[in-house]
Amino acid sequence: MTWLRWETFGADYLLLVFMVSLGVLQLVAAWRRFGGLSLFLRRRYLGYIFAALIIGAGYWLFFSEPRNIPDYAGGLGGSQLFIYTIAGIAIASLLTIAVSSALNARWGRSGTGEEEGLDALKRMTYLQAIKRGFRGKSR
Repeated sequence: MTWLRWETFGADYLLLVFMVSLGVLQLVAAWRRFGGLSLFLRRRYLGYIFAALIIGAGYWLFFSEPRNIPDYAGGLGGSQLFIYTIAGIAIASLLTIAVSSALNARWGRSGTGEEEGLDALKRMTYLQAIKRGFRGKSR
């Protein structure tokens, strides 16, 4: 699998996508007050700090060294960029769900609230919302 080689630029790109995705998820959680998705339960303002993570990650990748390298000269091809992008988004999403659900496990109550969809994340964690959804369908 030469098209999926792990090299410095590929690792840097994966790290960029991960940091930006994590930053966007926490920024949205703070902005929309999704306490169940936030890594900072009662300190919503800390979620806004992740906006700096988005800016800092972009600055680090594009200005730390020359990155304008075509794929035939050692740069990343389109398929590599796609795989690294999907992997970075998936890692950030799964990490956010797992860590926020573990940190906020005692905070929400899976049986309370009439909210559905994304609004349920205002009062419960993601895993609690999934559990409530499965329990509701089995009735």
